[in-house]
Amino acid sequence: MGIRGIVRPVLHRLVRRTGLRAFLGGLAALTGVAVITAGAVIAPRVVTAPQPPSPLFNLPDGQIYGPVLAPPITIRLGQSVLNATGSVGPQDEPQGSPAIWEGHALGLEPDSQGNRSLFFWVEGDRLDRITLQVNDGDAIVEDRPGAYISGELSMVRWLQDYSLHVTAQDMSGIRTDATIFVQGVDAHVEGDQVDPPLRMRLLRLAGTDTREVSGVGFRGKIYRHPWPVCESNCDPTTQGGALVAMISGPADTLALILDETIPYFATGLSYWPSPEFTIVAIPVRDSNIVEVAALSEAGDLVLARWDRPPAAQLPSIDT
Repeated sequence: MGIRGIVRPVLHRLVRRTGLRAFLGGLAALTGVAVITAGAVIAPRVVTAPQPPSPLFNLPDGQIYGPVLAPPITIRLGQSVLNATGSVGPQDEPQGSPAIWEGHALGLEPDSQGNRSLFFWVEGDRLDRITLQVNDGDAIVEDRPGAYISGELSMVRWLQDYSLHVTAQDMSGIRTDATIFVQGVDAHVEGDQVDPPLRMRLLRLAGTDTREVSGVGFRGKIYRHPWPVCESNCDPTTQGGALVAMISGPADTLALILDETIPYFATGLSYWPSPEFTIVAIPVRDSNIVEVAALSEAGDLVLARWDRPPAAQLPSIDT
């Protein structure tokens, strides 16, 4: 039959169905496309340098687009405090416990001994200034308080109604405040007292500075903790100290992993003491990698890791 015998009946059917003018118009369009395509293939191609894409947002170097979430500042106030401690892992290790945790929770109920005291705790990144004011008295100011600040104020017996107003501000100007009001034995707090997000900071253990304060109807102590934040230059082994994982929020399970092989755990913290903040002290011995994790009962997870810095290279001596 040949190619003509196949193509000719097909063309006849297309002409009868669409009409001759429509068929020819379609054929001319296809022919033009074919010519353009052929010309593109045959014509020599001119290579041009690619143009750099235009920036989506015209921002200077270092500027961030979008909302920047400020690190939270947590203030906790109460009439009583529950302090608990335990071991992360077994306590009968040859070198002692791998880590010790301390959990702290503040309550609005008076303590069992009937002491008329107010407790406070403030934590946040790069805290700049904290002020405390009892009733309408003069404010007590703490500048550059360190990693966190805590304290206790004991009220005189004859004072039945009193309040403590705490304001905290970081170096970026972010400010938050809270106030506890006491009438007899009843207390309530005004301000942001929702559960803070579970968060962790890795610090290097250092000393605690104690300041005694007093005013009309009260006296007490303020504890500052100027512990350095562990960054690239943090090496507790040079000081023979310990790492501190400072956890704010409702931690339930703690995990400590040494050199990526040896895991240790502490569980059930949300049942007791149900801490609002937890401090895990980790002695640095011969481990090169220290990893710590905290898990809340709701499933929130935070992690931190410390790698032992490499040994300093000694200069070679030519002989």
